[in-house]
Amino acid sequence: MRFGLWFIVLLALFMLMPIAAAQEGAVLDGTHWQLVSLDGADPVAGTSITLRFGPDNSAGGSGGCNSYGSTYTQDASGRIIFADILSTMMACAQAIMDQEIAYLAALQSASAYQIVAGQLVITYGDGQTLVFNSAPTLPETRWRLVSLGGADRVDGSEITLAFSAQGNAVGNAGCNHYSSVYTHNIDGRIAFTDMNRMLVQCVNDPLMDQETAYLNALAAATTYILEGSSLTILYGDTGEALVFERMIDLAGTAWELERLGEAAIDIPVTLQFDDAGVVAGLGGCNRYSSRYTLSGTAIQLDPVVSTRMACEDEVMRVETAYFAALQAVERVEQVGSHLILTTPDGQALVFTPSATTSTQP
Repeated sequence: MRFGLWFIVLLALFMLMPIAAAQEGAVLDGTHWQLVSLDGADPVAGTSITLRFGPDNSAGGSGGCNSYGSTYTQDASGRIIFADILSTMMACAQAIMDQEIAYLAALQSASAYQIVAGQLVITYGDGQTLVFNSAPTLPETRWRLVSLGGADRVDGSEITLAFSAQGNAVGNAGCNHYSSVYTHNIDGRIAFTDMNRMLVQCVNDPLMDQETAYLNALAAATTYILEGSSLTILYGDTGEALVFERMIDLAGTAWELERLGEAAIDIPVTLQFDDAGVVAGLGGCNRYSSRYTLSGTAIQLDPVVSTRMACEDEVMRVETAYFAALQAVERVEQVGSHLILTTPDGQALVFTPSATTSTQP
């Protein structure tokens, strides 16, 4: 009887093994990453190297100059292999080309992967690593036009572009609201179709001329490049560009501090934004509040007001450093699920989403 019971248990485990392996193997499917380290070195300034895992074991992205595609296999033990790597054949500056060759060679010799603290780490060669952060994606993002074909916006005008998860793009073209259907793919191609706009005539001729040029540029779009808080859409045969800055809406969001500079934070430090320009939370010991102003990716906070409780020395040390950094922040960006606030000296406050809580001091 005991032997029969063990046989049934072992048989059940054996039958579940393929299912467990399949579940583990599906972790990468549908994810999109941006390289932050190649064998310990930062990417060449101004380049963006990406890796997207698609359906049917497809992979691809940008090597910094050329688009590339591949197939990949992985298993439950963390092994990964890339095969059939192909790329376009454009030429770029030598430093960028050298980096791209090194990156594609690293993928070709990849042997293992793991996801650690939200980063994808791929091991290759003799133990070197490629380190990726979760890459920004277009759906559910909003943008403000900075320049059109190298020219700044008409003074006082506002041109916006928002992407929905359902494949719709909408915005204000400077005078009229417009809508479109957009499609984009793994190698950075993008297209806008079924363009519609209101037919209100602006009294300002330069504004109408700009609106027409902008919508014509969207209709002729070919390629997009996402780099942090900047979106560039190339259009036409000459590679002219629409350049956008990210519009971030923080109202109603709540966050928990994960890192302060280089230090991981393991005490509860929270941050919550309301729609009246107030930010509040828990500094680790004391509750606090401030007022914030947000313009594109620029953010500014008033001096922090907090309660005056005393806690353990280490908690107070973290809280004091957090309040000082929070008051100094000047830029905000959302990278994947993370919110990152940056000070003028480059110190980063990295937050992860949290449940909304009461934060009144």
